Amino acid sequence: MRGKRFHFWPLGKRELPFLGLLIGCLATLMLPCSATAAVQRFGIIIGNNVGQQMGRLRFAETDARKLYAVLSELGHFPAEQLHLLLGRQASDVRRRLAAVERQIAQAEQSPDTSTMLLVYYSGHADGEQLELGSSEVSFAEIITALKQSRADVRLAVIDSCHSGQAIAYKGGRRGPGFRIELADQLQSSGYAIITSSAADELSQESADIRGSFFTHYLVSALRGAADRSADGKVSLREAYRFAYERTVARTTETLGGSQHPMYALRLSGRGEVILTEPRRATARLRVVSNGQGRLLVLD
Repeated sequence: MRGKRFHFWPLGKRELPFLGLLIGCLATLMLPCSATAAVQRFGIIIGNNVGQQMGRLRFAETDARKLYAVLSELGHFPAEQLHLLLGRQASDVRRRLAAVERQIAQAEQSPDTSTMLLVYYSGHADGEQLELGSSEVSFAEIITALKQSRADVRLAVIDSCHSGQAIAYKGGRRGPGFRIELADQLQSSGYAIITSSAADELSQESADIRGSFFTHYLVSALRGAADRSADGKVSLREAYRFAYERTVARTTETLGGSQHPMYALRLSGRGEVILTEPRRATARLRVVSNGQGRLLVLD
């Protein structure tokens, strides 16, 4: 299991429809650019297997690579605007945050341009600090960076133990409802935080899937497993719901106990946010079998 991950309110059956409304509007951020408004996407993907107190993680940096790959291939993140930081110190993360903020400021000088910032972390955490080798960055610092960024939409995804504390720490609560409409341009503003576990839960890794449960299912969702509408696109709502349901189901009987991803939203606007377009993939795998059981494919 891992000493890392962010954490939000766990969802019950009655809350899932509400979550759909909440997350639906954030999805608009990642839609392809429209003819009338360009959407520039910026991302910082952080992975660190080493913390200050707990044992070395096996797959935190691998998880970061997986998310980086899917965003590069299917998420409309240009190479020069998507940054992968593996095994780096807190000072490196702070410098990259500042550099990306300069990129965002430059992008917004163009008329009719909207911007989105995504920050992902996979590694150890103690409920207050994200551990980066011998250094650390506090949950509060990440949240402040999101709030102060010039990007129209800011999203943080934290995969670590006790990550849900980041939401509780800031007094997270259920946000207002939103009107949802499909759109091809960014029509929302604000920030959202998604965590892999609740404040009092561990975020777990699995040797079978060679990664954390949460990020494994998040990446699977973004590669097409969450495309319930079969429209060739995966929205934030679809991705979160898929990752939440599968993570809870797979961790119910583990030694670490059930793990509940969480969320906090400070977002206004409307629209369906598309994170990836699996239909853009250049390779596909089709399996035909009459047998029973589960198929695991590792690339």
